[in-house]
Amino acid sequence: MHAGLLRPDRSHSDAWAEVEAVVRVIKALENEPLPKPWAQVALVTDVSAQWVSEIEQQGQGVEAPQVTFQFYRALRRLNVAVDIVSPSADLSHYALVIVASMPIVSAALLKACEQSDAIVLFGPRCGAKTEEFQIPPNRAPGVLQSWLDLQVNSVETLRPDVAEPFEYKGEIFQSRLWCEDLSVATATIEAVYQENRPALVRNGRCLYLATVTDDAFLRRLLGDLLKEREIVTNELPEDVRMMRRGSVNFAFNYGTASYTLDVAPGAHFFAGSAELPPRGFAIWRNE
Repeated sequence: MHAGLLRPDRSHSDAWAEVEAVVRVIKALENEPLPKPWAQVALVTDVSAQWVSEIEQQGQGVEAPQVTFQFYRALRRLNVAVDIVSPSADLSHYALVIVASMPIVSAALLKACEQSDAIVLFGPRCGAKTEEFQIPPNRAPGVLQSWLDLQVNSVETLRPDVAEPFEYKGEIFQSRLWCEDLSVATATIEAVYQENRPALVRNGRCLYLATVTDDAFLRRLLGDLLKEREIVTNELPEDVRMMRRGSVNFAFNYGTASYTLDVAPGAHFFAGSAELPPRGFAIWRNE
């Protein structure tokens, strides 16, 4: 305890070897340009969403940060770079914009979404409150009704140990924790649940998801939207994550099983190898 890098007798503690490894990797990369990853996907979040879900917690586990993180996790498992941005951010250069759970949708955010060319996906509870913390007089999703021809009639919350079937493109997934009953006029119904009620609706490039789902559905839906925008995905194992900085690739294995990387012949490794061990990492450049 409290050994740091050196023990009281000046012998090396366990962390010493790890720091030495970091120094070697940094030195190997010192001449490599490592620009910020260029993301085509934006995940919009705001502290007000957390406040609302804490003040009016309508169901255990339905909190904006958790819902947002589930979307982030699905995107990163598809090996897609993601920018996490505020509602006031410029969205003009993104191909896909996700507002996972934001009860108060500002006019600035809605305008930025409408003026972009991106596919925009709004998640459950978006637009459910006004800036004065009231239920919108025209019902949820409030200001989003200028884009989506739908209204929320009521909300049902489910216990964490309860899941209901959820159908999307002929496949069955799970609806969990939060379920909205929607009235849909002209929008297209993309997925259904609860006796054929709409669960995912679309109007042009804007979508609204009325429930919290399982991870498998999010990967399927996001994969379809990314494919629509010609963004390449590569679904990774649950415990493996990758990132690209310029021409340099990084891979991290957080799991207990080895993973074989798909690298080009003649790849130059700065650290590790194509065989990614448990709790290991690799850094390489394809020649």
